[in-house]
Amino acid sequence: FRITETNGASNTKLGGTVQLSSTVYAVSGQAQMLLTAGTHTGNVTVTVSTGTDGDSLTPAVLNLSLVAGPADRIVLESSDTQIKANGISVATITVKLTDANNNVLPDRTDTVSLSISSSGRFNDGSVDSSVQLTAGAGTILVKTVKSDNEVYPLVYPGVVTVTGTVSGLTPGNISIPSIQGPAVKIKLVSDKSSIKSDPNKSDTAIITAYAVDNDNVRVPGTIDTLTFHVQSGPGQ
Repeated sequence: FRITETNGASNTKLGGTVQLSSTVYAVSGQAQMLLTAGTHTGNVTVTVSTGTDGDSLTPAVLNLSLVAGPADRIVLESSDTQIKANGISVATITVKLTDANNNVLPDRTDTVSLSISSSGRFNDGSVDSSVQLTAGAGTILVKTVKSDNEVYPLVYPGVVTVTGTVSGLTPGNISIPSIQGPAVKIKLVSDKSSIKSDPNKSDTAIITAYAVDNDNVRVPGTIDTLTFHVQSGPGQ
């Protein structure tokens, strides 16, 4: 007996568990082998030919498929090792439904419920989402949280964790660190576009300085001392 995979490799998907249960040929005209798969799916070819001490017979070839076991768990994966913490950049997460050996079940079209930690959001801004699988897999985009309604918003660097669940299966999760760029410039914002001329100086404007990164996102804790100077006009 000779076992190969369809790509020509020798017995890697079978996990080395090929066992000959009988080599009786002369007595009964038959031989048997016990073939068990390893942890992988794929296709293998069994070839049988006669030995050198008997009449030569035409070899036989049998193709077998190694299929996944029953549904066991949700697996979340990503090729993105980090997310840029600017509330815009995204990471792609792949959602899979697999057996106990992490083989994808291509016949499953389940809807996987997804939740995300407080430091992240799904790309539509939600904290709860779902993805319907196609051939046992699907994808979703995630990003960091960004504060709303501010000219120079804050983001919340940390770790973005996503959890996927399907009833009756082991949940899956993935954690991706979010990284903010360094402060590179100062930005100024005024709460008013103009100030009324008044000898009593009753009208004022609040000028706020922000340290921001290249994405104009505030970088907290980076300013020690700032000097404000009015370059023109009578204001003070």
